[in-house]
Amino acid sequence: MDLPGLSEDLIEDEQFRVLAVELATAGHLPYGLDDVDYTQTPGFHIYPSAEPGRAKVARLLEPWGTIRPGARFEAPEREVERYDKDMEAYARLLTRPGRTVAVMLDGIQVTYNDPPTRP
Repeated sequence: MDLPGLSEDLIEDEQFRVLAVELATAGHLPYGLDDVDYTQTPGFHIYPSAEPGRAKVARLLEPWGTIRPGARFEAPEREVERYDKDMEAYARLLTRPGRTVAVMLDGIQVTYNDPPTRP
């Protein structure tokens, strides 16, 4: 099963599937759709963090290097402003009781305050 906007290793994790659905239903495009020009329209991508109960949400815009974490400071001012606005929109949307959202230079970090335990 594939869910655009979500890394393959998080597909079975319900709490992170919910993040992808929340962003998509609010009108943000998931990265990985077939008929979207990601050189013009950024897509979100959720990938795991090293710590359980935590994930990162990135904004991806091709071609690579347009505004990636290492190239962000070299990006045109207009792109940096657009990137920052997108990250703030993601953070506002995903902030809920039970999870903490932090805006970082390379995306946002979502931490579940009481992550479910795995069997």
